[in-house]
Amino acid sequence: MKINVKLVTSFGTVLLITLVVFGIISYYTFAESTHNTSDKIITLQSSEVIYHATKDLNEAVSGIEQQLATYMQVNACSLNSEAETQQLFEEFARNTKLFKAITLYFFNKGATPPEFQTWLQEVEKDSLKPFFLRQPTDLFLLWPTQTPQGRAFFVININQAQLASTLRSYLSNSGYLNISGAVIMLTDKGQPITDPIQQDLTSPLDTALLSTIDTTTPTEHVDVKGSVFVYRPPDKLFGADLTLVVPNNFNQENMLILKNRIIAAMLVLGWFSIWVMLIIAYKISNPIRKLSKVTKDIIAFNYSTDLEIPPSNDEIGELAESFENMRQKIKALVTTDPLTQVYNRRFMMHIFELAVMKALRKRTPLCCIMMDIDYFKKVNDIYGHQGGDAALMAVGKVLRDISRNYDTPARYGGEEFLFLLPETTLADTITIAERIREAVKQLVIPFEHTEIRCTMSLGVAELTVDGADNTDKIIHDADQALYQAKKNGRDQVVVYQDPTWQPAPATTQPE
Repeated sequence: MKINVKLVTSFGTVLLITLVVFGIISYYTFAESTHNTSDKIITLQSSEVIYHATKDLNEAVSGIEQQLATYMQVNACSLNSEAETQQLFEEFARNTKLFKAITLYFFNKGATPPEFQTWLQEVEKDSLKPFFLRQPTDLFLLWPTQTPQGRAFFVININQAQLASTLRSYLSNSGYLNISGAVIMLTDKGQPITDPIQQDLTSPLDTALLSTIDTTTPTEHVDVKGSVFVYRPPDKLFGADLTLVVPNNFNQENMLILKNRIIAAMLVLGWFSIWVMLIIAYKISNPIRKLSKVTKDIIAFNYSTDLEIPPSNDEIGELAESFENMRQKIKALVTTDPLTQVYNRRFMMHIFELAVMKALRKRTPLCCIMMDIDYFKKVNDIYGHQGGDAALMAVGKVLRDISRNYDTPARYGGEEFLFLLPETTLADTITIAERIREAVKQLVIPFEHTEIRCTMSLGVAELTVDGADNTDKIIHDADQALYQAKKNGRDQVVVYQDPTWQPAPATTQPE
């Protein structure tokens, strides 16, 4: 398995496990707190509904009281007739949508309807607090007041449809939660005084379920058959309890929202983490891939490939620097003759084979020069092996100086050198061979307290492009031409001829 695959797999596994554990812990950690928070918010929402309803009814009745006081001042503090009174309160009711009808009764005139007598006794004891009263089909708000003619009370027939609409709007616009399917119920001593008010009329709760709710239990949180939750704030709305019934799936919906947010957060985190891991894996594996490629090139005797790893202060940078130093040392050991500093025979044969294949494929010229130092044995005999080494080093320098970037000079063995010239015609090769011969002949090699001079014999051969030649054949031809140069008297360049060519008799025997 590739290292980058291993990195991505290992990092990905760790990330996946981390995200799963994080998700599970987050879900169960926030589950209970979300439920408790919902309880507090819904209870607060119920109290806010009571506050707004109380405020609006107070303002409405206060407006009627002000209008009544103004009317009685204008009319000498008296309601002149029952018809006039009825017309006045009909006008008051028309100006307030929550009220269907308004009637004013005085405590001291004995005209109070019997159904209100019990309430009047409670009012006497309870400091004149407003109170909802339920009659068979109507809902009344009994509101004590003080007039110039004495203590009195309003009997206000509530528009129940408008009250339901108002309470529904309070619940929807409270600014906390929009609870789909919630129901508001007003009860007095456990008995309902309004029909259940559905917040969302498109998905109402089952009325049979609502009838099973115990509205007398003094608690703020009651689970009814696992279907609904009942919230009842301690505040009252003019003596009536406000009960808010919430579907059980409300908390489940909140948890679903939380779960979706956690999943979304994990997906975003995972997406960015994967990219971070990929970048890290690439940063680590890319230099290793480059090192692997360069290593394969080294095995193939190709030392020209650039490492392409920018310097850095981390382990990768140190590894790249050490590898490049090692590659240069290997290159010197494997390719270069340590004495003459030209290529060695092993590397030359590798380059030669590649050059021959390329020349045959592209049908381009290729020549080589086989050369040998004349009378090298005498140099060793006269100056010793140190003198012979000095002569070899000097010849190696000449070859390096004359060679072009794409030429390959090499030490073939002993005092023999081989010079490869790709994409070079025979005529140009002869010219280069003559330059080498002349340069060697002009050499003055200082050695100890004397000077060494030497000459070279050179044989030139050309690769034919008819596909019959190969590496061994062209080297053999160049060697035959070198042999002929030695037979002809040395210190000369001989070009390999057709086998039918008859060389001139040698003036001396080759060494």
